[in-house]
Amino acid sequence: LLEKRVASWQRFQSLRAILSAASLEEVRSLAIPLDTKSRFVRCHLSRSEEVPRLVRALFRPSNARSTLLKDLAESS
Repeated sequence: LLEKRVASWQRFQSLRAILSAASLEEVRSLAIPLDTKSRFVRCHLSRSEEVPRLVRALFRPSNARSTLLKDLAESS
């Protein structure tokens, strides 16, 4: 029933996962999975725009954040 009410359920699930991520490494594993056969649903958000915006909004400036943003730009 909820899937009918939310136009893009997979995008919503991806957004929810990133918003609830406890660390930059968790965001990295969601957005840039090392294992293509991961049991987690792949990220249905744009790695070039949406994920970096979320990272900037959720995490304070740091070397780790800069590295993740650079890796996201290179992987898209």
